[in-house]
Amino acid sequence: MKGAELDLSAGVVKVLTLHSAKGLEFPLVVIHGLREGTLPRIPRDMPAAEAEEEKQSHRRLLFVGITRAMRALMLIYPWSKPSEFVAEFDPVLWDVEWRCGSQGAIGQGG
Repeated sequence: MKGAELDLSAGVVKVLTLHSAKGLEFPLVVIHGLREGTLPRIPRDMPAAEAEEEKQSHRRLLFVGITRAMRALMLIYPWSKPSEFVAEFDPVLWDVEWRCGSQGAIGQGG
């Protein structure tokens, strides 16, 4: 299914790829899987210049997903191995709440 074929008026959870979300908006967007080796996913044997271009492409794709949120955005990533993109987010600009499930720690910042 393409994004244009999605029934946005249906009162159900919509699960999309970042690619298919382009051009759409949602009250709440949840992006899961921001972990090292997943986003960006760069093959180890890729030449450096090509790897950097691929990383920039993944960064733009993440930006597309982030900008689909009209009112709220939730980014989910493992505390121990987050995507390098997570480190680029300025925590001062975010209302941050974090949870570490295995340790039971709950914190809030922002």
